[in-house]
Amino acid sequence: MDRPLTDDERVTLHASDTFAERFAGAAEPVPQRAQESDDDAWVALHNAGRVNLLERCRSALDGLDWDVAYPFGQRMARVLPALQSSAMAMADFLVAVEDTHLGMGLVAPAVTAWLRANADVCQAVTRAPAERHLQARLFTLALQARGTPQVARDWLGDEAKEVRVQALDALSNMTDDAAGVRATVAILPSLLAEASDEERLLLIKVVIHLTDLMENVDIADVVTAILNGGDAACLRQASLGLRISPAFMTSNAREPVVDALGALGADASSGDVTEVVRKLASAGHVDSAVRLCEMVGTNAIVAVLLDTLDADTRCDVVLGWLRRDDLRVLPGMAHFFTMRAMGGADDFCVPSSSVAPMADRRLFVGMKAVAWMLHAPQSAMAVLLALLDGAEEVARAPLLTLVRDLLRDDQGLRVPVQAAADVRGDERLRELVREHDAHMHTLDGMAPLPELRPPPSHRAVMVMLNQRDMQASSRAAEAESAFLSFVTRIEVLHGAGTLGSVYAPDGAAHFSKNMMATIKRGYLLPSTSVLDPVGYEMRLVTFRLAGVE
Repeated sequence: MDRPLTDDERVTLHASDTFAERFAGAAEPVPQRAQESDDDAWVALHNAGRVNLLERCRSALDGLDWDVAYPFGQRMARVLPALQSSAMAMADFLVAVEDTHLGMGLVAPAVTAWLRANADVCQAVTRAPAERHLQARLFTLALQARGTPQVARDWLGDEAKEVRVQALDALSNMTDDAAGVRATVAILPSLLAEASDEERLLLIKVVIHLTDLMENVDIADVVTAILNGGDAACLRQASLGLRISPAFMTSNAREPVVDALGALGADASSGDVTEVVRKLASAGHVDSAVRLCEMVGTNAIVAVLLDTLDADTRCDVVLGWLRRDDLRVLPGMAHFFTMRAMGGADDFCVPSSSVAPMADRRLFVGMKAVAWMLHAPQSAMAVLLALLDGAEEVARAPLLTLVRDLLRDDQGLRVPVQAAADVRGDERLRELVREHDAHMHTLDGMAPLPELRPPPSHRAVMVMLNQRDMQASSRAAEAESAFLSFVTRIEVLHGAGTLGSVYAPDGAAHFSKNMMATIKRGYLLPSTSVLDPVGYEMRLVTFRLAGVE
C-alpha cells in the first residue's frame, strides 16, 4: 500500500490475524520516515484508548516466528516510551514477553525511558514495589530510572530477598559520587550475615562497579568476606572483574581474589585462571601473577605466565623458582622450555634420556634452559649459573658441560661467567673461561659465519636428522640412538671448505676438514652450507659428517 493507513484502518488491523506481521513490517517493508510517522499514529490511538498495544502484543505472541517477533519487539521498543499505561499493566506485559523472541527485541532501555517519561509511576514503584513489579524486574529498572542511589541503598535492609536482590542489581549499574561510594561500601558488610549465593554474586558486581566509580576505594575486607561464603559463580564473577575492569585489578581487592582462586589449586577453572594470570602479568602485577601461578601449579598456567612476561622478568621468575626447588612449578617450567625450543616442531626437544638418573629435577630444567638459548642466550646462561650455585656434585659435571657449550656458542656470555667465577671463587668456572679463551685464540684468522643459528634452516635440519634417527631405530630396534639435538659451533676457513667442531661427552673437541668424519655418541654439528644442505647420513648410532670441497 502506497498511502499511510487511516486511523480506522489501523483499528481494524489491530483486531486482525495479520496484525503482528504488518506491525512488525515483515509483510511489506516501509521506509524509515514512513515508519516514524506510523509509530506516532499508533501511539496516538493507544493513548486515546482506541487500541491497546500492550494487550495486543501479549495475545499475538503465540506462534510468532523469529523473523516476525524480533522486529515486532524492536518496534515496540520504539513506541513504548510514549505509551500511557499503569505500572501493573506494564509489569504484566513484561512478564508475558520475558524469554520470548519478542522480548529479546524489546530491550530494557525502552522500559527505563518509559519510566523516566512517567515520573509519578516510577516513584510509586520505588516507594512500594508490588509482587508483580518484582516479578517483572520493574523495580530494578525504576530504581535505575530514578537515578538516586540512596533510594536503592535504603532498600538493601528490606526483609524480602527479592527486594534486596533487585536493589543490588540497580546499584551495580548506577553512577554515584565519592560520598555515595563510601556509603555503599560501609553498608555492604551488614548484608553478608544472611546473604544468599545470588546476593553475594551481585555484591561482587557492586564492588567491581564501585572501583570504576572511585579510585583507591578500600574494599579488600569486603571482597574477602564475600568470597569466603560465596559459591563458584561468585568467584567466577570476581575473576571476571579482574579481566574486564582495570580499576578493580589495581584496587586492593586484587589480592583476595587471587588468594581465593589459588586456594582451589589445580581444581580451579583453567580458562578463568589462565586469563587472570595473563591479564595480571600484562598489566604489570607480576607478584600477584606469580603467586597465583605457584598456588595453582599446573603446567599450562606456568607456561602461560612465562610466555606473557618479558625476557628480563621471565628470567627473574625462573631463577627464583629454581633456587627454591618448587616442585609444583618445575614441571610447568620444563614444559615451557620444551615448547619454546620446539617452535612448533615436535621433533626439536631435549631428550629426557640425556638427564642422569641420579640427578635432581633441577638438572632436567637446566637441560631445557639450553634449548632456550636459541631465543635468549643470556637468560639461559643465568639459569645455568643459578643452578650451579649450591648444586650437588652429581649435577655439577653435566651443568658445567652445558655452560661450556653455551659459552663456546656465544662469546658475549664470557663476562657473566667470569663474574660468577670471581664472586664464587669457583675454579672450575675459571677453567672454563681459560679453555674458552684458548679456543678463541685458535680461531684467529678464521672468518666466523655472520649468523650462527638461522632458526628456520637449523630446525629443518634437526627435524630431518631426528626423522632419520627414528627410521634407523625402526630398522634395528635393539640399537640405541645417540641423537642429541644441540648445535655447538661451526666456522669457515677462507677458501678451505668447512671446519666442523664436534664435542664428545668427555669434552674433547674433534675437527673435520674436507673429509669424512665418523662420530659416535657425541654432539652432531650440522653444516649450514647451501651447497649441500642435506649432507648427513645417520646409520644406527653412527653419524657421518661429509666435508665440503
